[in-house]
Amino acid sequence: MKQRYQPKPAHSDMAGGYVLPHDAALEQAVLGAVLLESSAVRVALTLIKQEEFFYKEPHRLVFRAIKRLFQSGTSVDILTVTAELRQAGLLDSVGGAFFVAELTMRVNSAANLETHIHYLLELFTKRRILTLAQTIHGKALDQTADPFELLSELSKGVSDTLGNLIVKKSVTAVQAYQETIQQIQRGIGKSGLVGIPTGIHSIDKLTGGWRPGDLIIIAARPAMGKTAVAIQYLKNAVLAFGKTAAIFSLEMSYMQLMYRLIASESEFTNNQLSKSELTVDELEEVAIMSAKLQNEHMLLDDTPGLSIMELRTKALKMKADHDIQLLIVDYLQLMQGEKGGNREQEISSISRGLKLIAKEIKVPVIALSQLSRSVESRGGDKKPQLSDLRESGSIEQDADTVVFLYRPEYYGITEDELGNSTAGTLQHIFAKHRNGPLDTIITRCDLAHNRIQDFHTIWEPDHKPNALPASNFEYEQPGF
Repeated sequence: MKQRYQPKPAHSDMAGGYVLPHDAALEQAVLGAVLLESSAVRVALTLIKQEEFFYKEPHRLVFRAIKRLFQSGTSVDILTVTAELRQAGLLDSVGGAFFVAELTMRVNSAANLETHIHYLLELFTKRRILTLAQTIHGKALDQTADPFELLSELSKGVSDTLGNLIVKKSVTAVQAYQETIQQIQRGIGKSGLVGIPTGIHSIDKLTGGWRPGDLIIIAARPAMGKTAVAIQYLKNAVLAFGKTAAIFSLEMSYMQLMYRLIASESEFTNNQLSKSELTVDELEEVAIMSAKLQNEHMLLDDTPGLSIMELRTKALKMKADHDIQLLIVDYLQLMQGEKGGNREQEISSISRGLKLIAKEIKVPVIALSQLSRSVESRGGDKKPQLSDLRESGSIEQDADTVVFLYRPEYYGITEDELGNSTAGTLQHIFAKHRNGPLDTIITRCDLAHNRIQDFHTIWEPDHKPNALPASNFEYEQPGF
């Protein structure tokens, strides 16, 4: 059984009446290893994300000098670090040239550098937790403090601390090649389905399913069916394919979402259900038809004004507690991003954050996005284009897939170019598709019942929508 590291007792460094966890000797050993071996510099700078990792101020100053030398392309050793500190006027602050030289006497080599850094990372994390707790404790005693702002600050602090614990290492081409071949092998015989299925055959055939780590943007003007599409993807992933999926609804409550889910499984519209316009017998029939929605693998979160930090914290917890395999956000513009810039910069921070979450927890993230009114001020058929996203921060660049939803019927266009009726149809315009070709998929669309289905699928009362007879895919969890 692995022995947990026990730091040496610290001396007079106190905060709030307690000793902050640290080990000065171990900090010196890490810096000494970096000064002894050039290869240790790259290891340390990869694992140590900020100078506060070191508790002692002189050690922070030495690390800062090492970092500056490395960034300037200068070799790192006792002499160059001493010179750098002298030039910055900080040599006396750390204890002189002898202090720098003495660091190398604490260790013989860099053989155990990573182990030492991980031990120090544990101590740094504990200090961050203690400092955060003390800060929140002090503010919480203020009766005028906003509790929701305190929770947001606490959530951000925890999220930032988690970020310091996660260090993703590079892989060799050998490992990447072997894992890729294995992934291809697992997909053989699965009709090209390698990701999380939508349950809509025509879309799954084009995409192969949503891939773990991908950010999928589904963008449209209001009344195009964004939420209906999200609900269909959520429901199909859980009920038809046995996956665990979560939806974060910043616009609607979880009960409003459930009204729509129930409508998709019954003969009654969302409007009829929300107004209770049915008899007791009809309600019993609805309850029977929609009973399958009582599924613990379908997670609904209706936290309003969610920040990207709060979403990351919740997503990490959902991954740990429920192993979610799909995450949906409805919708992007209602989230809160980094403050201090304009709205475009805030949206950019949100889209970047969503992509990072997708990669971090290794699930596809589907984010709905509202398009501006400029789409409708344009002449012609008013089909959305990628240029409509370019005023919305870096959404286009961050996304792996961009799908525009478009209902010609909404704009009074009753027939397409071939003379086919557009009634009850929805176009899924794949304007960006990193994993495949661009195309436009046409599906049936019944927004009153929140149903999106393959064009040739007809829903009947005794038909289970989640069964999706048009799709014959067998699904196996990819090895991500």
